[in-house]
Amino acid sequence: MYINQEQFLIFSPKLPGSNLRNSSCDKEPSDLYIPSTDKRYYSEGPVYPMLAKKLFTCLDNLENTVNQLGNNPVPEKVKDSEIRNIVRWVQSLTMAYKDSYDEEDLKKALKPLKNLAFTAGSYKDLTVLDEQIKSIYPKGIPINITKKLKEYKEEKNKEFRELFAQFKSGDMEKSFKILRKPFPLEETNPGEIQKKDGRKLSNAVEKLIKKIDKVGLYHDDPEEFHDGRKTLRNLIAMIVQTDDIFSYKKEDVEALNHLFKKYGKSQDMNIAHSWLRENGFKKEADIMMSYQKEAQKNAMKEAKEFLKSGALDSIKHSALHG
Repeated sequence: MYINQEQFLIFSPKLPGSNLRNSSCDKEPSDLYIPSTDKRYYSEGPVYPMLAKKLFTCLDNLENTVNQLGNNPVPEKVKDSEIRNIVRWVQSLTMAYKDSYDEEDLKKALKPLKNLAFTAGSYKDLTVLDEQIKSIYPKGIPINITKKLKEYKEEKNKEFRELFAQFKSGDMEKSFKILRKPFPLEETNPGEIQKKDGRKLSNAVEKLIKKIDKVGLYHDDPEEFHDGRKTLRNLIAMIVQTDDIFSYKKEDVEALNHLFKKYGKSQDMNIAHSWLRENGFKKEADIMMSYQKEAQKNAMKEAKEFLKSGALDSIKHSALHG
């Protein structure tokens, strides 16, 4: 772990000096030790208890993942590392605690993370293109498309590796320096700190649900439809980080994940359609568009059923009432 013990709030939600196990950001549970003492602050200032357990662990996990990927990671290795999901978990938690940072500093800290997540996503889309185009040509992709795919992959490989090297060599350290130093707390009572901390996270869940209502889940335009999918993704990222705090119903979370996968299937087809169209493969693009429209239609049908089920209201109730 890279966490500096002096950055922890001197309060354990459990027993004094207890070991706190598990963070959703860990692939394997790890121990976080929060010491207990009469002193309120260490030299670096305190950290919210849940922030210490979750955000800091996510940052450590991201740093470990970046180091494990080495200097020239291949697309398959990037996909298996789940680096994009780890960045999203960091983003969801920092936005829940955004009032604990200077607004401009937080923007500076998050920009390299957003760029990394976006580029890693583009890198991952290489496998999406292969899978979707093979659905049109199961017996083998034509030579002209294969050649263009190879050129595109080489371009994306170079783009990702350059940004990854920049992130690893300097941007990561600059971002983490900000994210690991939130403002000191005003509260002095550990119980009040814990309550306020919980409210921050529950409010973040509520805001994401309101955003889903605002953005909407029914759009004929694929790009607007994708915006709806992104709000679902952000809500899932927050739920992943708070499922050990709020008592979400298993069936609600499963329904949300199922809907998100349906939206993802449509988005994968839209990625392939856009690439085929932009590269002049009109016949294949038209076929892929027909696939995408059907997948989008099915996803929106399931979205209506999902919203009627009351699962979103149930998720919000779990976050607000524990």
